[in-house]
Amino acid sequence: MSLPVLRTSRLELVPGTAALFRADLENSPGLAGTLGAEIPADWPPPLMDDETLRQFIDLASDPSGPKIAAFYWVLDEDGRRVLVGNGGFTDEGVGMLALGYSVLDRYQGRGFATEAVAALVEFGFRNPAVRVISAYTYPDLAASIRVLEKNGFERAGPGPEPGTIAFQCRR
Repeated sequence: MSLPVLRTSRLELVPGTAALFRADLENSPGLAGTLGAEIPADWPPPLMDDETLRQFIDLASDPSGPKIAAFYWVLDEDGRRVLVGNGGFTDEGVGMLALGYSVLDRYQGRGFATEAVAALVEFGFRNPAVRVISAYTYPDLAASIRVLEKNGFERAGPGPEPGTIAFQCRR
């Protein structure tokens, strides 16, 4: 199943594929060409390291079908297209998705994460089987917490990794 391109007022969320994740991992010009966007010199954003990209490649290449729905966030501003962040879902079990996202430092504080997460939550709940979307962050990441709260997420206790907190958005 191929994922649709999601659009917001300022962003185009382009579905990631194993080939795109591989191009990202290898710093290939194919990433810019496929996205039709400039890739900033400070790409990738925080928390998007090589290990994460390798996991994305594995999840997207699963023989039984993709286990990830990740998107590259392209800002289209005055005809200039630039990659500003990424985010999406992994499967967390029956009726549950886990949301993750990251934005380049220089594009933080401008509402891009709030806008993209709103589109992702709406997309996730298009599947009637999805009842809960979870997200995990650190208590000191106040901006990330605000993004989640603005999009209807509520605190749900400790997260799965030491020091993280869980948030959930229910249908």
